[in-house]
Amino acid sequence: MTKDFIPGKPAVTPAATSASGRKGEASETQLSPHSGVETDVSSVAIDGSVLAMTTWPGVRQESLSPEGLTDAQVMVRVREGDEAAFDYLIQKYRRPIIGFMYRMVHNAGAAEDLAQEVFLRVYRSRASYEPSAKF
Repeated sequence: MTKDFIPGKPAVTPAATSASGRKGEASETQLSPHSGVETDVSSVAIDGSVLAMTTWPGVRQESLSPEGLTDAQVMVRVREGDEAAFDYLIQKYRRPIIGFMYRMVHNAGAAEDLAQEVFLRVYRSRASYEPSAKF
């Protein structure tokens, strides 16, 4: 018990606050208009294979779909500066690497950080990649 406790009187009195957060002002509920949801807004999910069929200005068409290549051939493209090839490697190996790291550290956040470090090291060392090395 505190020394200011008076029996029959609440120990703490709630302060009335307004929507602006100022004490002493009466609070009022602010509701959205009855049509509060925008009806002219939509979202779309596009499959990556649909994007691969599209021709983008300034992007080599063959760099969009390296699925028929070996990992060593894809890594050679990465070495030559093909960003789409590196994105392909990330998409292909992200989940397996995170799973491997998770089995080692038993922490999802740490596993994702370690996987990111793996991809960062691959990207930084792309210039020194030799196709004779095991990917």
